[in-house]
Amino acid sequence: MKKSKTILLIFVGCVLFGVLLVSGYLRKYGWWNGRDDLKFGVVADNGISLISVSWERRMVNVLNIDPKVEVWVPGGLSWYQSDKVKRLLIQENKQNKVSELFFYNFGLKPDKIFWLETKEDWDKVNNLWWKIGPINGFQLKSKEKIMLVKEETINKDLKDNRGLEETLFRDFSDNKITGEQIRVTLVNASEMSGLATWLALRMEWAGMSVMGLETSEKLLKECQIVYSSEEVRLTKSYELIKNIGKCSEMFSKDLGGVEVQMLIGSDLAEMINYSSYK
Repeated sequence: MKKSKTILLIFVGCVLFGVLLVSGYLRKYGWWNGRDDLKFGVVADNGISLISVSWERRMVNVLNIDPKVEVWVPGGLSWYQSDKVKRLLIQENKQNKVSELFFYNFGLKPDKIFWLETKEDWDKVNNLWWKIGPINGFQLKSKEKIMLVKEETINKDLKDNRGLEETLFRDFSDNKITGEQIRVTLVNASEMSGLATWLALRMEWAGMSVMGLETSEKLLKECQIVYSSEEVRLTKSYELIKNIGKCSEMFSKDLGGVEVQMLIGSDLAEMINYSSYK
């Protein structure tokens, strides 16, 4: 009897240890189902890169930004060559701005950020395992063998969006966001002229449908998000909108079934320091 209790306790202990191990793994790395898109941002000593893994398209797209091309660093840091960005963010203790950098320059919200010495090393096994976990990394490496890898380099001014728009929407938009077909209206309620148009372009690169641009006669300080249903609120599109800024949220029955309205206040314009983009 005593031996049976000991065996039972060992078994229960092993089960609990396994549960803790799995939950810890999921908290740190998440779980990739092998179907959803994966988006990575790479920040390295020799520049930055965007990575899009799309199993639906059977494509791995890599967009390298030439080391001498300037990218916009939000939050008042202005324009810097891409090979200076890593050092700048570390020196200024602004590593938390890197996700905003990828969104406001390219409409990309990375699932993971890779801080590397050389951007070309992003898909090395040790880097993948360290950043997305051994299981997810193994899945990606096994699928990568049967996917087409397409690599491009941007070597022109990012303010000139011609050509870049098509590349970003075609190769880096999120399939899930595109499929949700959420209809978005942006209302500029700040004093910054052109802010809604500028933001709409980034959202469209991400795969969203911006159906209308308006200017409010009433200025707002805090941005607001108005949604049409709880189903819309649970979409990946809505999550992206919500993460753009610290906005209040409100339900409205006056909106259609898959509509979202975002009122852009002065707080958002000041937070990203939009005036420094021009």
